[in-house]
Amino acid sequence: KVCADANGQIAPSHSHLPTPCVRNSGFEFLARNGFVVVSTDYRTTLKNLDPSKVSSPMDFIAALQHAIDTAVEDFYDATGFVINQSSDWNIDVEQIVASGSSAGAITVLQAEYDLCNGHELAKRLPAGFNYAGVISYAGAVSGVLPPHWEKMPCPIMLFHGDADKTVPFEQAAMENLGGLWGSSAVAKSLENLQASYYFYKVENAGHEISGLPMSRNQYDIMSFLSRQVLGDENLAITTDERVPGDTIVRKDFTVQDYILDNLR
Repeated sequence: KVCADANGQIAPSHSHLPTPCVRNSGFEFLARNGFVVVSTDYRTTLKNLDPSKVSSPMDFIAALQHAIDTAVEDFYDATGFVINQSSDWNIDVEQIVASGSSAGAITVLQAEYDLCNGHELAKRLPAGFNYAGVISYAGAVSGVLPPHWEKMPCPIMLFHGDADKTVPFEQAAMENLGGLWGSSAVAKSLENLQASYYFYKVENAGHEISGLPMSRNQYDIMSFLSRQVLGDENLAITTDERVPGDTIVRKDFTVQDYILDNLR
């Protein structure tokens, strides 16, 4: 069993991303439960983007798509490296789980999405390969249209706060241009496909859900891995976490709001 984790940033740094301490806590938990954990990195093409050159949402969406494609390409190559090292590292290549946080979550979700939809980049992986599972902490997939899967995806676990203004919970897309489709849209597409998924949504929570579950939801993660990934149970699970009486926060973010947050 291996958990290949994509950690890095497509966009500039955000203070609410998981700290190395939080990530290490999650890694150590997986390692104690028999997983080989591999932390990967990738090129971050948006980090040097000059905001003054982003004159329209169209410019940002084009730059974002290039950044996602670059990150997915690197993650595929990292996966290939893990596969090549599988004998020395005692790894079962049929039990590789991809996980990621924030931009890393977009990367791993897009990696599985592109693989299932026959994207040219997926040819970088061995023929017939698929991930055994995906764990996304505040992620999304990119596309012109809402998520559509040509092939049945592997089991997918999604964590997301419904007041996230960095990565959309629902969507940040424009007609005919596309954009990002968040965990809620991904979960809906998986439900329609009767695929195996676990959607953990947190009401009134923001982008801190890109990190918090690594330390406070470890046993939920292990349940997903043991039942839906290793146990091959085809389940559709949705958990709605809320604080009774909690103050409702803003959730109606526009595409422009997401762009500004990612360029700050």
